[in-house]
Amino acid sequence: MDVRLKQRAVIEFLTADGVAPIDIHRRLSAVYRDACVDVSTVRRWVRTVKDANPVKTDIHDRVRSGRPVSACGERQVALVDELVRENRRCNQTDIANRVGISQERVHHIICNVLKYRRVCARWVPRMLTDEMKANRKQICEQLLTRYEAEGDAFLHSIVTGDESWAHHYDPEMKRQSMEYRHKGSPNPKKFKAVLSTPNDMLTPLHIYSNGCVGFVQTKCLFCNMITLGLTQVRERVQHWRSFGFMTCYLIHLIAQILRLVTFSSFRSLRNILKASVSLRMQR
Repeated sequence: MDVRLKQRAVIEFLTADGVAPIDIHRRLSAVYRDACVDVSTVRRWVRTVKDANPVKTDIHDRVRSGRPVSACGERQVALVDELVRENRRCNQTDIANRVGISQERVHHIICNVLKYRRVCARWVPRMLTDEMKANRKQICEQLLTRYEAEGDAFLHSIVTGDESWAHHYDPEMKRQSMEYRHKGSPNPKKFKAVLSTPNDMLTPLHIYSNGCVGFVQTKCLFCNMITLGLTQVRERVQHWRSFGFMTCYLIHLIAQILRLVTFSSFRSLRNILKASVSLRMQR
C-alpha cells in the first residue's frame, strides 16, 4: 500500500478517536519521518473525515481523466502525413494551424514519428531529354577514347567556355526549394537553366590550358557598343569644332571604334564605316 494511503487511514482513525490535527501530525512525523505529509494535508483530511461518514470514507484518490494525450494520436499523424505528401514544401506553422495542434507537436510528428527530413534540391545544369543525354554520353566516350590514345597532351587541346545569364526574374533560392523527404527517398532536382524564360546572355569566355582564348559578343551588345561610340563621336565633334582640329580628333575616335570591329560576322558594317571615314577625309 502507498505510504500516503497508510497515513490517511491513520488520520481517519485518530480523528474518530478525537485527536487534534496538530497531535496527529506530530505522531505521524515520529513514525514516517521524511515521508510524512505536511500539517495542512492532515487538517484537510480531518475536515473530510468529519464532514462524511467515517465508515464510508474512501481513502483512495478519485479517478481523474487528466490531460488527454491526443496531439500525437493516429488521426493527427495521418493528417500531418497527408498534408506533407500534398505539399512537401509546407512549413510547420501552416500544418499546426490546419491540424489544430501546437507547432512543437507537429515537429515531433514529422521528425520523430514519420521520420521526415528537409533536403535541398540538387542543382543540375539543364533539363535534358533522353536524346540529349545519349549524345552527351557518346561525346564523353569519344573524349575518353582520345585521352587513352593521346595521354595528357589531349587535355591541353581542350577549349571550354563559360557564360553568365541575366534573368528577367528573381531565381528561387536554394533554401526555398527545401522539401520533406524520407531517408531513402532521392533528392529533388532543380534546373539552373529554365526553358522559355526571358533572359540575356552576358559576354561568354573561351578558355584553354594556357589562358583565355577570347570572348564572344552578342549582336545586341555589339550594336550597343557601336551606337554608344558614334554618340560619343558626335558629342566630341560638336565640342571640339570650335578649336579647329576636329578632323584629327574625329579620325582618332573612329579608328578606336574600327579596331573593335574585327569580327567576320560584322565585316559589311566595318566596310561601311571605313568608307564613311574615307569620304569624310576627302571632303
